[in-house]
Amino acid sequence: MNRTSFGWTGALLVLIAILCGGVVSVSTAAAQEKALRIDRIPDKRGELFYNIVVKPWAEKNGVKITLGTFNSDEQMLANVRSAPGSYDLAYMGGTSIFRGSKLNLLETIRTENVPNYTKFVDPKYQRQKTDPGPGVHQLADAPGTFLIVYAKDKFPTSPPETYELFHDPKYKGKFALRDYAVYEVLMNLAYLGHDLETLSSLTKDEEERLFKTMKNQRNLVRTYWKSAAENRTLLANREIIASDYWISPTLDQKSSLNLGWYIPKEGSPMWMQSWVIAKGSKHRDLAEQLLNHYYDPAVFMAYKRALGSDVVILRDDAYDHSAFEKEFPDLAQIGAALRARGKDLNPSLIEANETKWIERFEEIKLGN
Repeated sequence: MNRTSFGWTGALLVLIAILCGGVVSVSTAAAQEKALRIDRIPDKRGELFYNIVVKPWAEKNGVKITLGTFNSDEQMLANVRSAPGSYDLAYMGGTSIFRGSKLNLLETIRTENVPNYTKFVDPKYQRQKTDPGPGVHQLADAPGTFLIVYAKDKFPTSPPETYELFHDPKYKGKFALRDYAVYEVLMNLAYLGHDLETLSSLTKDEEERLFKTMKNQRNLVRTYWKSAAENRTLLANREIIASDYWISPTLDQKSSLNLGWYIPKEGSPMWMQSWVIAKGSKHRDLAEQLLNHYYDPAVFMAYKRALGSDVVILRDDAYDHSAFEKEFPDLAQIGAALRARGKDLNPSLIEANETKWIERFEEIKLGN
């Protein structure tokens, strides 16, 4: 080989090496790109969460955020099952997390990577019965439960804080209940003296007493409402003077509808909205880093204040509790009531009985 041909060959080899090195560098950079997907049911809470919590954190840490939505927790679990590795952080709740954990569709969250959670969240909410373990698969965010609401102008004095109102013949036709079998069963079990937090099964006699009580209640209830809008209309027109109602619409409509409220002393079923990490997430570390940022009390409080939501899961000494009480007296009152009367449900009880409960409830509604 002459000198000239060697020179061209050498230059070509150098060029190839450079190009290959460039390709490797680009590929490495692409592989190292920091990205995180966050999925939740679309609502104003998601928008506020992104703007107040996610966006500042992502910009500071150079993380590309993809936002996804789903219509139900069951749909989200189906998404994870059908496309493993495509999802990261998701906001879910209730017994869906129980099913997701059992089906191995959720990652274990390494709480040592989320120290703000274990440091600042009240122990009552750090571990839920909907998480069968081993390990932790959900980090609690907001408890959901039903309140008893009543028209203040129709009660000379506040009614006793009990479910008795929904069983008293003098209120026949004056109250409505949600058209949801599981909740109505649980509410009546609490009324009959069962502790919803420890209840794991029912005897045949206890079951018969339950459904007899629900049949008697069916003769008193005006209707079973199917949407918050329907319930609002019934209350606004004073077609009813009491009902069971979610926390958020109760507070939103408390003044305009002149409503009073309480959590019954027998205890109310409590579902926890929580953060989970999808099985196979390629960005598990980033998901945990974002969660740790979120549970910083300053960040958490900024989001909850903007949302107008309770901060019950935080320890009282994690923030200025007295200032919060002055600013949001109803939220503070609900938080205290939830701690005392919110019942962390046994998901196995619901899973074992849900189909039967729904069938019996539908029969009772039809008068059978």
